[in-house]
Amino acid sequence: MLCDGKKAPDGTFSVKGFYKVEGHPDWGWRTEIIPGDGTLRIVMYNVSPEGDEELAVETDLTRP
Repeated sequence: MLCDGKKAPDGTFSVKGFYKVEGHPDWGWRTEIIPGDGTLRIVMYNVSPEGDEELAVETDLTRP
């Protein structure tokens, strides 16, 4: 899925893309990539055609 978004001043990326659901309006997928000091947090949301977001994936990575 092609996503588009921006990098915030704090280094966080937020991107959003859309996917087709046959017989229904397109749904969205939003991903936040949040870097930290030795950490990386990735959070993904499924977005309904009405704009309601539901947490889909949450990953916290830590550098050893």
